[in-house]
Amino acid sequence: MIKDLDTGPFQITDDTVKRPKRPRFQPTYETPETIWEDIRAIERADQQLAGTLLDRREARRMIEQALTRNAYGTASIEGNPLTLDDVKKLIERGDIHEARQRPEEQEILNHVHLMQNLPDEDTPSTVDHIIHLHERLFQGVLDDAGQLKQQPNFIGQRPSYKVRFIPAMPDRVRPELKNALAWFHNADEHPLIKAQVFFHELQSIHPFRDGNGRVGRAVTTLQLHDLGYKGVRYALVDYEFNEDRESYYAALTAVERQGFNYTPWIRYMSRILRLTFEGALERLHFRKGLPTTLNERQERIALWFAGIDRDEPGRSLRFKHIHKAFPQIAERTLKRDLKRLREHDILTMEGAGRGTRYHLTETTNHEEDP
Repeated sequence: MIKDLDTGPFQITDDTVKRPKRPRFQPTYETPETIWEDIRAIERADQQLAGTLLDRREARRMIEQALTRNAYGTASIEGNPLTLDDVKKLIERGDIHEARQRPEEQEILNHVHLMQNLPDEDTPSTVDHIIHLHERLFQGVLDDAGQLKQQPNFIGQRPSYKVRFIPAMPDRVRPELKNALAWFHNADEHPLIKAQVFFHELQSIHPFRDGNGRVGRAVTTLQLHDLGYKGVRYALVDYEFNEDRESYYAALTAVERQGFNYTPWIRYMSRILRLTFEGALERLHFRKGLPTTLNERQERIALWFAGIDRDEPGRSLRFKHIHKAFPQIAERTLKRDLKRLREHDILTMEGAGRGTRYHLTETTNHEEDP
């Protein structure tokens, strides 16, 4: 696993890549047709998300579900031990401003607070703005929240402590972040390309002792929303990064290994954005196709089954497996909910007694999100 190495017997080898000193930031990359196909698909999905009439209840639920999964994803990829169910319960438990003693919980709550205010947040335009974001995300989590790194940091493998990449030295952080921000706000390039390249550049600078990935992913969300891609509120971008960790790290590494040619990262991130924006649109269509007479609990169960069917089409489940996924629902109530979903032809039941199994009805082709 690629990790920040802030202490230990560092092993710098001939394979270690060192970030070059550059007087100005001018990225090199190619955009083959496959990348433009993904970008056009992202824009179509975003426009359709914006053009689909959502009532307040539908919008709130989709945003809350995306917020939960993305909060889990961005923290989990960096080693936060909370499970997705833990994160759901934490967010449902009460006021996100309430003080928490456990740093792993506070980290989630800080992220949720930032993203709940997304429409009112500005895209970072200064180094101090990025520092302030770090402080907001890690207040109560890191002792040096809101502080640029004071010592060099390295990226590499544990437990060998073999250094893969040497980011910017502490004295270069401010000027190089300033250069990257100037390029982002002034370059005459496609906005999606700019957001993707900026994310990698921030990771390459690695301005903080810890939390660089989480700050970068938060900045990307702010940028995309501010650039007009409002569908990012519904897209499970950070969740997908976490699900796709090996490819995520490989794409970041490929840029450095190819002499800072950003094409591998643009190709990867364009694919992830397309997948998650189109996934949000599919979830929206599924939700709008559900009967309005379903209660919120029944809707959640239907969406969960849709997710199972997306990953494993036609898979059927026994009642005990369904109850395990929804332990907070009493057995009798859950059985009534399943019956209700069968009555609406959303679920199909096969077998009898202990052999009874449930699956999404074949004519129901939907996405997920419990």
